[in-house]
Amino acid sequence: MKNLILILFLVMSHWAAAQITITSPEDLKNWLPSTFLGFTADPDSYGAELSQDNAPYFLAAKKFTKGSSVVSIVVFDYRKASERLAAVTKTWTQDKKTDEETLYSAHSMIAGCKAQEFFDKKSKTAQVYLYHANRYLITISSGTEDLSLLKTVAENLQPTRLAN
Repeated sequence: MKNLILILFLVMSHWAAAQITITSPEDLKNWLPSTFLGFTADPDSYGAELSQDNAPYFLAAKKFTKGSSVVSIVVFDYRKASERLAAVTKTWTQDKKTDEETLYSAHSMIAGCKAQEFFDKKSKTAQVYLYHANRYLITISSGTEDLSLLKTVAENLQPTRLAN
């Protein structure tokens, strides 16, 4: 029994240590990677504290390039306004798919988060939205036909490390 308690303590300690606490827009901006999969962050990144209806939230954004390919990541931390985000994402039903002439969309789980993925067949642009901890909305987008690239980026971000 003591061994089991010790193992649980070690696992929980490791998990807690891996969590990242966001207390400012700068923290959120620093959580975004500087490089991934051969993509490099542009030096211009953005972090701000904004407010809507007296509900403050944080926003951070970075653009990444690799040759002519561009991937953008935008992260919203809704903090105390999370009910607004929950109202939008409650319609995201897992395993719901739409595949029409001009649009593909699917609801799924990506990187341990509720997710929605889009591909606009006409403009050849793709987006993946991740919803985590009733607080964070992460948007990953690119002018690419490769949704799997954006899903890989999402997995590499490890969004579940963001503490609630």
